[in-house]
Amino acid sequence: MESPKLELHPEAAKAFNAVAAKLVESLQTPEPRPTPDGSAFVPQVFAAAHVTTKDIVGDFRTGQVLSVLPEIEVSRDYVRNNEQLGLGREGYFRLLKIVEKIQTAPGFRSAVSTKCLLDLAFDWLLKRRQQRIETSFADHLISEASSQITERTIWLPVQRLYIESDIALGRVVFRTITPQMLDRYSSQYGSQSIGSEEGKQAWAADVLKLRKKFQGTAAATVKTLAEPIRANEIALDEARIAVGLLRFFQAASVIPNVKSYCALQTDPNLVMLEYLIEQGSNINHSAKTMFEGPSGCSLSNQDIGFLKVSALDRLNLILSKPARTDFESVLLDSMLLYSRANLTADPSDKLVYIFAALETMFLKDGSEPIQSNLGDRLAWVVGPTVEERIKVAKLVKEVYAMRSRFVHHGRAPRDLETMAQFMQYSWNALCALLKKTESVQTKSALIDDLDRRKMGG
Repeated sequence: MESPKLELHPEAAKAFNAVAAKLVESLQTPEPRPTPDGSAFVPQVFAAAHVTTKDIVGDFRTGQVLSVLPEIEVSRDYVRNNEQLGLGREGYFRLLKIVEKIQTAPGFRSAVSTKCLLDLAFDWLLKRRQQRIETSFADHLISEASSQITERTIWLPVQRLYIESDIALGRVVFRTITPQMLDRYSSQYGSQSIGSEEGKQAWAADVLKLRKKFQGTAAATVKTLAEPIRANEIALDEARIAVGLLRFFQAASVIPNVKSYCALQTDPNLVMLEYLIEQGSNINHSAKTMFEGPSGCSLSNQDIGFLKVSALDRLNLILSKPARTDFESVLLDSMLLYSRANLTADPSDKLVYIFAALETMFLKDGSEPIQSNLGDRLAWVVGPTVEERIKVAKLVKEVYAMRSRFVHHGRAPRDLETMAQFMQYSWNALCALLKKTESVQTKSALIDDLDRRKMGG
């Protein structure tokens, strides 16, 4: 495989260098983060280890993340010899913006991840601030990223798939994880690198565990020429497509109550992706937890109290009633349908469930026009002003078009910002309807009321 050439247009590189130079000046000592005063709710999870400053050797970096989305970084700090520098939110997102633009440039897109570039960019800012580097920002990223690009083959084991010979699907080749391959993995480190007898036994146990899990099963293998993070991203994207296509030809495609287990090996609880990396004569085993949302939900008494006042108390009353009104039943069905969208991180799937929920609540039957009626009725529930109602109605039509392009043409939605606005309005609408359960008895009564208001009645 020929190594990609990383390059930027001279004018673009000049512009990136100028922005980066300004960001160097914005590096500052971060404001102290608030120390818990004992009143905040802290889950009593088991602490597997305690790490203090004495355990840290050399420089280290810290980052600040959104409390409700722990995988989304919003700032970054650096500590060296008690000197602490960092980029606050504004500076961090300015840096992220130029890094994202660089990542889309030819060569970079196929070989370098945004995260790798972000790390390199932050390194350059610190070194330039400390006068430890003369290379320009753009040249530094090109040089350092190029040095990390290597050829490797990623093996992603597939659950319950066994093949007698290789199967090629695009960039993916399904190959069997053989005993000989695991023998290589077992022996490549040698007895000297293991150390003590206890270490040897632990290593043997790890290898045995790997044999039990993977030996004889097939893996989707992808040859990559990229830095490690991007190599994993590419391999995962390609493998998901290939495994999906292979799964299409199984019995579950034609038998309604049968499902296929043909999928990448995952932990049933945490979505743990495991893979083997073959580079030259060496084989390495690695695993990564794939969080597609918050890794946990921690609700304090304050959170619970707010939710009870806003919705949970009313829902509890509805669920406790021996007989529900038509409006209550339809609203519950709609909310449950909407909640199924939360079980997937795929925007296409989310749109299917969300529109199913909204159509259940806001349409009389299957014969009336969907987009105009759904958009107008939703707008009258959540739009306090004429301008906002116009905005909501237009937004529903735009996102419904996304849904149609997926359902009818297989084109996944790309404008996630617009979709996020639509989701917020949709969620708000169902929450608002929950407050009408005492005054509205039927779904048809709600729709009639909204239509009269739309006509000025």
